[in-house]
Amino acid sequence: MNSKKINKKEEILKQFERLLAFQDESEKLEFEASKIHLDFIEELSKMMEEYGMSKSELAEKIGTSKSYITQLFSGDKLVNLAFIAKVQRIFNVKFNILQAKVPVYSKEFRDGIRKQGYQVYGYAVNCEKIVECLNRAS
Repeated sequence: MNSKKINKKEEILKQFERLLAFQDESEKLEFEASKIHLDFIEELSKMMEEYGMSKSELAEKIGTSKSYITQLFSGDKLVNLAFIAKVQRIFNVKFNILQAKVPVYSKEFRDGIRKQGYQVYGYAVNCEKIVECLNRAS
């Protein structure tokens, strides 16, 4: 592998490290909370579609404004437990909190990053796309 390709690969790895790194613990926690929120909103969207329910109708049934629902769907505000309880009542469902250990990166990807000497924080990304990108650079 020539030095130009090695430098390009190293630069790509550094860029991924910067993208995946958190400045502090509060930023990491905020990211995790947003991820939980987005997972919930995705499930809510599926239920609304199944019931043919608009955001306006949801707001009316919840007893809140349409703008609040819009803020939840855009991620400007996070859902709270009272909101989740109301959604359970409206759709006659129960949300369960499950503990699951999910591998974040493939072993091959983690080992490749370690060989390059980079520390990568454990958040799910599309490993295939990153590996594909790194392979193109090599």
